Amino acid sequence: MTTIEAASDAAVQFIFVNGVALGNKNPRPLAPNDRIIFGFNSAYVFRHDKSTVKPSTDQPVTAEFAANEKMDLQDKSGAA
Repeated sequence: MTTIEAASDAAVQFIFVNGVALGNKNPRPLAPNDRIIFGFNSAYVFRHDKSTVKPSTDQPVTAEFAANEKMDLQDKSGAA
């Protein structure tokens, strides 16, 4: 299983998976096609060679998609 975790307490607030901040330094499992944002400008999609989950062709995941997902969740929680 692949996981992601913050290297420091200060980094926790700047790492997002599928638009949600990590929240703590505990390892968080990653699933295929999870969107990961580091800081403000680095967006990635987690891929795994042996996964049977394939990227959707209906709505491709782009950096803009990941940033909008994060902003939408923050707006809904009132934590803009």
